[in-house]
Amino acid sequence: IGTPGSFGILQTTLQMLLNRLDFGFNVQTRWLEPLAVQYRGNTVMTMPPECSGVQYLESLRILEAFDLADLGHNSTEYLHLLLETIKIASADRTAYTMDPTVPAESLLADDFVATRRALIDRERAAHSEGERFRAQEDGLIPPGDPRRYQRDHTTHFEAVDADGTLVSVTQSNGGVFGNAFVAGDTGIPMNNFLYWQDVNPESPNHLRPGLPMECPMAPCIVTRDGTPVLGIGTPGSFGILQTTLQMLLNRLDFGFNVQTAIEAPRVRAFERTLVDAEGRLPAATIEGLRARGHELRVLDAWTSAVGGGHGVAIDPSSGLMTGGADPRRDGAAIGW
Repeated sequence: IGTPGSFGILQTTLQMLLNRLDFGFNVQTRWLEPLAVQYRGNTVMTMPPECSGVQYLESLRILEAFDLADLGHNSTEYLHLLLETIKIASADRTAYTMDPTVPAESLLADDFVATRRALIDRERAAHSEGERFRAQEDGLIPPGDPRRYQRDHTTHFEAVDADGTLVSVTQSNGGVFGNAFVAGDTGIPMNNFLYWQDVNPESPNHLRPGLPMECPMAPCIVTRDGTPVLGIGTPGSFGILQTTLQMLLNRLDFGFNVQTAIEAPRVRAFERTLVDAEGRLPAATIEGLRARGHELRVLDAWTSAVGGGHGVAIDPSSGLMTGGADPRRDGAAIGW
């Protein structure tokens, strides 16, 4: 088996081999129980590993000890606490999501969360590994990646019927046409997610045969007293785990309606102390974060670099349903 295509030969041949040797023989469908935490009287649920939603669940558990509303929405104090929490939960997710010896529930346990929460310095930004595994000693400055936002082709939607049955779905091809191969005569294009794995064997998510990969897609459903009250999610690669957290906090702590919770300005933490921030944040907040050691890159006022969320909220007393769609990307909330 082989193909022309310069250095693309290596990728195309690999994909053809996988399509022949793996797909169609080893594909299995599994019914999974959601991973959940209690937060402010709500049950917040997402997909269990290999999906990475445990990151924002751990973030919620760390943050539940703080009165976020009292700090003020998108204030310096609030965003500093948020960013430091994201760094801690991201480090745990990177290390343990793909480790079968560490149950995801252990990252949400009281004692573990308390020790992680104690690491937060309320006045100074800590250095972070970033969203993905990085070798601890990498002396050379790596090249920048101008495609870090453009290469992901993910969408998210919510659907709820007249009886209040709610579905939260995140789906992705990992490229405009996936990997440009179709599964036999099914008409289904294969995705292009090998780049979500690492080639460094020290990484818990390194590429090896027969094992699954970590997947940051992490749709969320929130219930109260067993009744669905919110479905929400976003595309955005590993940024999903930070964007979903912020939308949840906007709704559950600050009381925003679902549209406002999605539209509110957002931030995204990367390696070391690097942070992307939308330009709609108050100038005082931006300068305050910089004073605490965050390296802020101020983006446009509205940018898909921080995701493109969609959500549905259901009022538990009246049953009234409201939808929200992110103006940062295409989408709409429609009732019928």
